[in-house]
Amino acid sequence: MANLAGTNLSDINLIGADLRYADLTEVDLTGANLSRANLTRANLAQANLNRVTLAYAIFENTDISDISLMGVDLSQVDLHCAVLR
Repeated sequence: MANLAGTNLSDINLIGADLRYADLTEVDLTGANLSRANLTRANLAQANLNRVTLAYAIFENTDISDISLMGVDLSQVDLHCAVLR
């Protein structure tokens, strides 16, 4: 389990990254590419995912209710059992 809490990962390439159960609390991923990344059960509390590429990313059983997703296309994202408050 990766602990990346509070880090600035803006514009990073994380295509296909395995981020299952990762602590991404307050992480800044602005403009990052998370296509095909697996974020199952990752902690994204207060994360910034503005303008992130998420094609075919997996957010299964992940709480994404408290993150910023401005300018993000979620049409090809796996949100199975995701929390979307």
